[in-house]
Amino acid sequence: MICFLCASINRIVHMIDFFDHLLQTCKYYIVKIIDFLFN
Repeated sequence: MICFLCASINRIVHMIDFFDHLLQTCKYYIVKIIDFLFN
């Protein structure tokens, strides 16, 4: 049971990490596009 819980938490942490990375990437590209449009 505890192992299952740990595995679930681990998976959630990895997902959060992944989405955080995705968000950072999106923000980076949005900033680039805005920079490009307003220059």
